[in-house]
Amino acid sequence: MMKSHNILSRLCQSQAYVHTIRNECEHFVHECLGKGRAPLSTMADAATAMRLLAAAEASATDGVHVTL
Repeated sequence: MMKSHNILSRLCQSQAYVHTIRNECEHFVHECLGKGRAPLSTMADAATAMRLLAAAEASATDGVHVTL
């Protein structure tokens, strides 16, 4: 497990939310890859997050409300 810990440490060194990213990485490595458990987020969750980010960017850029 030492090798994955070193990878996690390098991934988290320059992140703004170190503990959040570290927890996500640790869960994925230990629980999903290590134990075969499902990730906490689904692809549908990722698609929803992308739609929200695109709407927020459009709203900020254009100064308008965006309906989802």
